[in-house]
Amino acid sequence: MCDNNAFYHASILACDQGIILTYKESGRIMTMSIAACTEIAALFTAFAALLSTSYVTELARRSISDFTRNGAGKLPLSKLLVYIIFRNSKDTSSELANFFSSIGENKNKPSRQAANKRFHRLNYNVWPHLSIEFARLFYASKTIVRDIKGYVLLAADSSAVEMPYSNEAALIFGFHRSNHVKNPSDSGKVLARCGGLYDVLNHFYVDYCIKPFANSELSILIDQLKAFSSILSHRKTIILTDRGYISLTIMVLAQKMGYKFCIRAKRNTYKAEVGRMATNDEVVHIKLQRSDFSRISDPEAIAYLAGATYFPVRVVKNYWTNPKTGACELTIYFTNLSSDEFSTEEIISLYEKRWSIELAYRTLKVVLELERHVSLDPNIAVNMIYGKIMYYNFCAVFREQLELLLPDDDQRISPKSGKEKTKHKYERQISAKGLVQQLYAEHLVKCLFPENDIKGLILSIFEDLEALMNQLSVPVRIGRHYGRWGKRVTASYRYKFTIDGRNHPKVALVQGTMRTVKP
Repeated sequence: MCDNNAFYHASILACDQGIILTYKESGRIMTMSIAACTEIAALFTAFAALLSTSYVTELARRSISDFTRNGAGKLPLSKLLVYIIFRNSKDTSSELANFFSSIGENKNKPSRQAANKRFHRLNYNVWPHLSIEFARLFYASKTIVRDIKGYVLLAADSSAVEMPYSNEAALIFGFHRSNHVKNPSDSGKVLARCGGLYDVLNHFYVDYCIKPFANSELSILIDQLKAFSSILSHRKTIILTDRGYISLTIMVLAQKMGYKFCIRAKRNTYKAEVGRMATNDEVVHIKLQRSDFSRISDPEAIAYLAGATYFPVRVVKNYWTNPKTGACELTIYFTNLSSDEFSTEEIISLYEKRWSIELAYRTLKVVLELERHVSLDPNIAVNMIYGKIMYYNFCAVFREQLELLLPDDDQRISPKSGKEKTKHKYERQISAKGLVQQLYAEHLVKCLFPENDIKGLILSIFEDLEALMNQLSVPVRIGRHYGRWGKRVTASYRYKFTIDGRNHPKVALVQGTMRTVKP
């Protein structure tokens, strides 16, 4: 393995003068910082070089004879990996035509049958390594990573992803069993459990793993916390999770490994301790009993608590009024952040940022069509899913820099009359869908080929994106709240590809009216 961080910093030095020179010679007017462009160019340069390393070749092989002549043929390994990342059409033939046209190699396009043979030879174990290395390069930068008070915010969540239906996929990933579904042929659907560790400020997947559906959210998060402690060791980190992750194991393990956490709790979580609180924000001491140790699944967490009788944790209560029903509701957060560093209001605001991971899953499933498969082979399906995740992260690198250019004011006041133009306050955000489509059109794919002028390409892409800021940004109402269930609908939703939450709800006939219901 090569030292990718060292290569990354060497790439910064190599790109720096070139970008500044290009910037001055072209006379371009661009508010994007040269330092950010330099680091992004170095990031893609280092990642492009990584694709051709011997270690990546070893990981990509399913058998010892695969990819032995890398660099030869129409679709060598490095180009195959780039192709999988940038595939964006409805079928393989169209994707091949678009890809080779975008890199200027129309005459070198392989047949669909030849491409499918390469897909079968690719081992999906190569993608977790590429994802880790890209994350390592990204967080090694000094300019392009956003944080809050020096903290990186990582949200953890899982989602069910539909895999291509086949007996082989059912044996690997399992299927949802019920009274009417006893074997794969009865279900007609194969689901995988996908766990994401998502940077909500940078819109970046630090990790994305695909596991059998029977795996629990907790076990996936525990593995992720252990795997990425070394990558983020030089950065302070806060883990954000919803109510499905509240457990003593997660809190103890996160504290042992140096993570801060903010976890939304259920109302009955340590009900006695929370009920004795005199205020809405204070530290409670959870009494550790023998039954608590029996429920802790991780041996490292058990060792950390050895000899302890209490586990201190800060509890924050938030009473708020539901804008739809007018009812007063309670939300409880467990955290190990001190009140000196984050106030009660800041803890509440901090957790609200977790919603970005839900929007990220929507982008993956709706815009990038994560569940559109080109083969019944589960190995190929996993390869294609990881490729979409990698492209999403590429877009995130540009998205955060563009959002820095958006105006801070909500543009509600009319400059002519001085009156408010709208009832609600809005803020502008970069449209994930618009950016995804625009970066395909900008031929970002060329930045994955080291022989190209990557630094010049990055600068040109940013110049074009900045010129399209009004088209790429959308107004979003601040504090918006939509009811997810019980909404009246006129017809059942018919989507080709399923997505989570309120965007693809189940419907049922309730008192003579079709309404959305919980899944």
